[in-house]
Amino acid sequence: MGEFVHATALPAMDPDLIARAIVRFAAGYDVAAEVTTAGATVGRDAAIIVPPKDGWVVVDWPRFATYADRAGGRLSAEFGVVASSIDIYDSDLWCHIAYDAGCPVDHFASDPREVVADPAQLPEARRRWQGDADVLGDLFDRPPATIAPYFVNPYTFTFRLFRRFLAPHDGKAFPDDHSPLEDTWVVTDFWRRLGIPYPDAPAEDWPSYPAVVFSGTFPPEASHD
Repeated sequence: MGEFVHATALPAMDPDLIARAIVRFAAGYDVAAEVTTAGATVGRDAAIIVPPKDGWVVVDWPRFATYADRAGGRLSAEFGVVASSIDIYDSDLWCHIAYDAGCPVDHFASDPREVVADPAQLPEARRRWQGDADVLGDLFDRPPATIAPYFVNPYTFTFRLFRRFLAPHDGKAFPDDHSPLEDTWVVTDFWRRLGIPYPDAPAEDWPSYPAVVFSGTFPPEASHD
């Protein structure tokens, strides 16, 4: 089984405020939740709030949290802020949704075929999930030229044919990236271009972080953006 990752970045604020907002989000779906610390969540379904770094706080959602994007949008709306939600699905696909005060303003999927159940929906999925570097550049105050190279589908014949032009640095968008574009962990390089650091705190620090433990199962509608 591959990697499953769900994370949401919000502008730096008190992690306890975010934890309580997550409890309210869960309550909206009749899911019981309580605030604790990461050290008390071993083997439990929990969201861990990583304290602010470089102006951002990150929520590390449970492994199979299909509701994470919707939760990210709800947090963005509640606090009236920009939010960035990323997903890695089974090491085959990475996605990004940007929110502005709760409104989804940009979507990207590294392989749009994986976000539709009906092939007839593929043209619309390609349009919706193509990503817009200009929109993100304005939203995160970053040069669009540093964002656009990540908005490619590395599994197409066209990408393989023109790989040395689309990914000139040994398959990477930029020479200082950690991962090539074919690797779903390139999402962390993408986040870095937005100014968001992916959590890399020492393991000994994690047990003290605020966390929210879920005691129920979110209904399917919670996963729909």
